[in-house]
Amino acid sequence: MRKQIAGQARSARHGVKIAISLLEKFGYNSSGRTYTIADPNEAYILAVVNGKHYAAVRVPDNKVAVIPNYYTLTDIDMNDTVNFLVSPDLITYAEEQGWYNSADGDFNFRLAYASDGSLKHPVNIGRMWRGVNILSGKDYQYNDSFPTFFDPGKPVEVKTFMNLLRDHYEGTDLSYIHLKADTPHHEEGTICATHTQYGLVAHLRPDMPVEIGAVLWIAMRRPCTQSFIPWYAGISVIPNGFARYDYLWAEKNHKSPEEGTWDRVPVHSYFFFKDYADFVDKNYAFRQKEALKKAQKTEDKYLEKQQKFEKQLLKLKERNPQRYQEKLNEITARATAKTIKNSLTK
Repeated sequence: MRKQIAGQARSARHGVKIAISLLEKFGYNSSGRTYTIADPNEAYILAVVNGKHYAAVRVPDNKVAVIPNYYTLTDIDMNDTVNFLVSPDLITYAEEQGWYNSADGDFNFRLAYASDGSLKHPVNIGRMWRGVNILSGKDYQYNDSFPTFFDPGKPVEVKTFMNLLRDHYEGTDLSYIHLKADTPHHEEGTICATHTQYGLVAHLRPDMPVEIGAVLWIAMRRPCTQSFIPWYAGISVIPNGFARYDYLWAEKNHKSPEEGTWDRVPVHSYFFFKDYADFVDKNYAFRQKEALKKAQKTEDKYLEKQQKFEKQLLKLKERNPQRYQEKLNEITARATAKTIKNSLTK
């Protein structure tokens, strides 16, 4: 489904409609999942359920949504077809299954369709609690009922999202220090966790050509030790060391990996980042501060110079399209090379 959306969608809303057409035709095999589909102008949260039921809601302008590993959608307006794209029988199906009774009050998608285990899981609650508190500036309690959407009070900076993805509940009673752990990555529930493979902030801007305006800031392996560096949508090649073979091989092996797919390959960049994360974890309290300082120095450099080199790129686009393409590739290649260099410096 994600592949079809990425390959065909002309907007976020079009992407939702593509997903719905697939869901209505084939159904959904997993127990459920939430997708975020965004373009430079709007974003949708699409919650899918095992079978052929779904609810897609447009994120209101100037609002923020935090999505842990459970359904966050609550109120569904079946009459609002602009902001809601939902299964026609979403509510009646829940009633038939015994998940919702109109006598209990208004329909709540989260309560009707989510399992108790998911809603009450401390990992999900903790991440929601922490994300909402940081982005809203309010002080919700751990067991409060969290909003699906909320006003952050001011525009949220890219850097704020980067730092949120690095978070281990520092400064709270759930911090690894209070839990007397050697590293926060021994705890499952933090935002930056033991199983984190990368952090990603998608910065989508409508006032620029998409190849520059859509930039993915990616921190490899663990954001608490790595820089977020820019991967521009317009790059035509993946930097050296970040792909084992071509995308056709990756597609083929996605569902049925061939023998040796996960074997360690010394030249693949993943292992530089993994080894560095493991190295930091062995003495986290001492090493992480220096690692993060180094990482933020690199990413701050790119954030500080972003506007300047993007203006240069736009001028180059008109004068020399070929050089423009090469320059886009070079920016991402140099940034990734810098993060590898940082990871090798112990």
